[in-house]
Amino acid sequence: MKILMKDYQSIRRRMISPANGMPVNWDWLERMEQIAGQELEVETKYLFRDQFNTAPVPGVSEKGFRIMLSDVEAVIDDERYGVKKCEYCGNQQKKGDVCTGCGKGSYLRPLLPEGREELFSPSVAK
Repeated sequence: MKILMKDYQSIRRRMISPANGMPVNWDWLERMEQIAGQELEVETKYLFRDQFNTAPVPGVSEKGFRIMLSDVEAVIDDERYGVKKCEYCGNQQKKGDVCTGCGKGSYLRPLLPEGREELFSPSVAK
């Protein structure tokens, strides 16, 4: 699974906007400039609806990044489809109606709600 980052100006515009409501982390923004427009590998051990953990980016980050969906142009080979996440223990699984982590069934929900996938996928390339 990979993500294609938006261009730097789009990321910068969002980050420095007063509507963001948060102080600007200029160090983080500088790192975003280095990876803007690039295709990045996503760590898939823990998946989220609206953010991605990337693999380390050589020369930029030894530990990778947490990238928000709003900074992503496209998701490539999206592995979030069909994944269920337990809202009780956080376990993720593809099959079954009972959580393999805690044994509870009533807390298991699709990671991407059916019929609303487009809200969590800016553009999907397969």
